[in-house]
Amino acid sequence: MIPLRPSESLPRFPKISLGLVLVWVAMDLVSRLWVGPRSFFLEEFAFYPAHWRWASLVSLGLHHHLFGLLVTVLFTWVFTPQWMERAGFWFFFIITAIGSAVSLWFFAWLHPESSAPLLSSEVLVGVWMGAAMRGEIWATKSTLVIGPGWIRIFDVPSYVLLFFWFFYLLLGNLFLNQPFSGAPMLYALAFAAFLMGFLLESLRLGVQRFWLSRS
Repeated sequence: MIPLRPSESLPRFPKISLGLVLVWVAMDLVSRLWVGPRSFFLEEFAFYPAHWRWASLVSLGLHHHLFGLLVTVLFTWVFTPQWMERAGFWFFFIITAIGSAVSLWFFAWLHPESSAPLLSSEVLVGVWMGAAMRGEIWATKSTLVIGPGWIRIFDVPSYVLLFFWFFYLLLGNLFLNQPFSGAPMLYALAFAAFLMGFLLESLRLGVQRFWLSRS
């Protein structure tokens, strides 16, 4: 299943979502055009649970391979537009920052001795998908479905695509090389990010209802 776009039409073109996609692509190009072996660049800016560095924030925009980049681009394009329409830019920024920071901290707390590098783009996607699922878990997305001898576009529920996102992460992890393949419990980072996005969006909606009830 390949998600293509939200099933419902959007009130305006999702410029911010397009900008995020372009940033993903630009970061990948930088990593490939950088002087020297690409692996050295990725290790230099990777996230290391055993020791935090500001440079590790760059790892939020990096991918191991083109398959990982494609998965990130597709799910960013499909799941961010409607949520950003509901939340607005500033809440989008706040939830992204808090959710990503807490997710990375949790993984570092869970594996304080791990010195294996991580590229953490799934943290951002996980936070965004968690926040989007808070209001769209029963919504559908136009999805390219490939079957035995046929290809069709169906409206697929968001929660089904969530499972496929984790499945695609599994496939991507199968192709990791050392030292990145030595990182423990890679799913913990993505799952923590998804939960953080869901919880923070729930908090935003709760605060919004509280203020509306007082006005």
